[in-house]
Amino acid sequence: MSESNILRVLQGILKESIEQGNPEQAAGIVLLQTMKLNQEPKNLMTFYELLSRAKSDAVKLRNISSDNHKEEYTESVEAIEALQDMFVLTPPWTQPWKSFSGQLKSGRYTSILASLARDFHVQNPKIFLEQEFLKELDLNLSSLKNEVLGSELSPSFKKYLIEKIEDILKSISRYLIDGTEGLEKAAKSLLSDPS
Repeated sequence: MSESNILRVLQGILKESIEQGNPEQAAGIVLLQTMKLNQEPKNLMTFYELLSRAKSDAVKLRNISSDNHKEEYTESVEAIEALQDMFVLTPPWTQPWKSFSGQLKSGRYTSILASLARDFHVQNPKIFLEQEFLKELDLNLSSLKNEVLGSELSPSFKKYLIEKIEDILKSISRYLIDGTEGLEKAAKSLLSDPS
């Protein structure tokens, strides 16, 4: 298991895309393949959401850092802003991946994100769950959902349980993007009924 935060997720997506992406393929398709999302333009919003959340986490690091690291974090935030600009000004759905991969390498963005992710983990330690565990959890929850559907529970309680289980299943499918935080939130919602 390794650390889990949005900075690390974004760094992993970019690194894998650089290493395995087809240079001639549209950049949007390469990113969506790496993120294991359907290859539809609207799904690129998830990538932009990751960029935005990564910048927010980098800003948090800058704001809580001591004065001797503030300048370093400020430069890292500026690098993430440059990364955002690159993906906004050069449309990834219409441009080949090679248009982006060269800039990503020369800008050392994956190294910047890796450093930020390590520092963020020190401040907010969370563990990244392995794919095998997530698959097993997904199967178990899907089975539980089917049991609830076939049960003799009251319709209102059955509806409540199904909605909560589906929330957890959705957070499992978005784990690559949301990390531990989304799954934790969905699980806590199931366990704590506000009514």
